[in-house]
Amino acid sequence: MRRWLLAALFVSLPAVASVDRVCYVNLVNDAESSIVSFEAAPARSQQWVRIPIGEQPLAGGGATMLGIRKGTDCLHDFRIAFADGRTLIQSGFDICRFASFHPDFYLRHGKPVHDGEPKI
Repeated sequence: MRRWLLAALFVSLPAVASVDRVCYVNLVNDAESSIVSFEAAPARSQQWVRIPIGEQPLAGGGATMLGIRKGTDCLHDFRIAFADGRTLIQSGFDICRFASFHPDFYLRHGKPVHDGEPKI
């Protein structure tokens, strides 16, 4: 009986570990306006979690590394507020596949992307 329970525990460990995995995304502010807040949520969930970007707003040209919990899915929505009053909501960014996010690209194109890839 003990062996069976021990085997069941070891089989379930990889599944638990993958749910708690943190993915790192380099936020590169290529916009002119400073980023004042960054939030992430599992795709289509509206469960926004504020991700710290530092002590000060992230100025244009600046970059910071963000740790985002993967949860059960790699696709996440981002909500970014800028100092000039604009807000960018980017849907379906793949935090497992892409290591950096450049918000100005999405501001200029003004269209959502599919699976984190821009539609040009």
